[in-house]
Order: sequence, then structure tokens, then C-alpha cells
Amino acid sequence: MQKVILVTGGSSGIGKSIASQLKLQGHRVFVASRSVLDKNLYPLEVEPLDITSDTAIENCLSNIIKKAGRIDVVINSVGIESIGPVEETPLPIIRHLFEVNLFGIINLMQKVLPLFRKQQGGQIINISSIAGEVSLPDPFIQGPSLPWRPFLNL
Repeated sequence: MQKVILVTGGSSGIGKSIASQLKLQGHRVFVASRSVLDKNLYPLEVEPLDITSDTAIENCLSNIIKKAGRIDVVINSVGIESIGPVEETPLPIIRHLFEVNLFGIINLMQKVLPLFRKQQGGQIINISSIAGEVSLPDPFIQGPSLPWRPFLNL
């Protein structure tokens, strides 16, 4: 059965690989990205999304519903990192890291769960990073914003 799948962070990395594989398996895949992607070079359906913006999240979900009629699965693979000594990293950069990697994902989940309840089904998959589980030799600020993700899976 074809599912309608939203992949955040799908313009590159593991999100892009997951989205491409799901498309090959016959699913309808929407990629949400801050980046503007050339639709001629990128064969998936793209929705603009700044995960830190309420309005952008609402518009993204609304556009997918208008085009596909439903959303069956949300795969959260969006994430950013900041590498460097903590004492040298400005606090606004650290705050932005948490806005994307933590609060943005929670905000998206809060907005999609009522839809899943209305549809009587849906699935959320949160993808994290090994950086949230292990210590790295250099200070790595991404780590603290990621370990909670496995606990958000419903």
C-alpha cells in the first residue's frame, strides 16, 4: 500500500537517502527543506520548511494535505551541528541548535498528531545521531540536543 510520507531534512544526508529509497519502493514522498531545490534535479516533491517556524510547519502540512489528502508517516531527520569549544561558541548559536534539533521537532509533532488522530492512524519516526550517545574527543555541541529523540517515538 502506498503511503504518504514527509521527510524533514530530506535535502541531504540520511534524510535524502531515506526519501529516495521510499520513493523507489512506491511511496509518495514529500521532502521538507529550508533549501530551495532544483525540481529538475531532485525527483521528489519538495515543500519549504523552516522547522523553527510555526507558520512554516502549518503551511507545509497544509500543502501536503491539499496535494495528497493525508499524511501517513513523518520521518524527522532534520538536524544541525556546531563543532567547537563550548566556551567559544556564542549562546545564540547554541540556542538555535536546540530550536532546530529539539523544539522544532516537538513543534512539528504537536501539529501533526491531531491530524493522525483525525485519520485514526499515523507514524512518527525520529532519527537521531550517535553524537547524542557517545563522547567525542573535541567539544561537540550537537550532542546535548539529541539524546531525548528516541524517547519521543510514539
